[in-house]
Amino acid sequence: MKQRQKCNYGQHFRFPSRLMYFTKLVEKILSNGDFYTGQWLNSFPNGQGKYLWTDGCMYVGEWQKGNIIGKGRFSWPSGATYEGDFKNGFMDGKGTYIGSNGDTYKGFWVMDMRNGQGTQSYCNGDFYDGEWKKGLQNGHGRYQWKNGNNYIGQWMNGLCNGNGTLMWQNGNRYDGCWEDGFPKGNGTFRWCDGSYGHTCYLKL
Repeated sequence: MKQRQKCNYGQHFRFPSRLMYFTKLVEKILSNGDFYTGQWLNSFPNGQGKYLWTDGCMYVGEWQKGNIIGKGRFSWPSGATYEGDFKNGFMDGKGTYIGSNGDTYKGFWVMDMRNGQGTQSYCNGDFYDGEWKKGLQNGHGRYQWKNGNNYIGQWMNGLCNGNGTLMWQNGNRYDGCWEDGFPKGNGTFRWCDGSYGHTCYLKL
């Protein structure tokens, strides 16, 4: 995520090695102006701690030998937040991201990207529940628009791709194959009155 790259959390800790093998509580202002308070072991943040960057980003949670690993909460100056699992400074595992515009994702992550099963609620009222890969809808999922229309089927790279069904709020539906977000090949369109026909193009 671009927000993460700006803050570089968990990636720039290179504390000098010292032979100290006991945990203590510290408050430190680092040479770059950042601030850390929490548990400390062998010259590294280790255990529970809070790190505040000079640009306003903040992390509160678990540390391991200077790396952000475990459960925690990261917040950006924009108001966006992530709470959940971290690994080597990345959002990785299961967690919830709430964007500054109100978009909310709950599910699985790999290296800061939505990856696996998850749900996304968009600020415009749309909703997606399904599989993700590298930050995009990929696999099987259901997308519901604010107006009541919804698509259930296969996705690839964030677009309807494969077999799927588009259902309109008024009861009409289309079943068929999709490619890059558009119907492709033969499909069946059914009107709400029970009649049906064939089509190869639809406007969502």
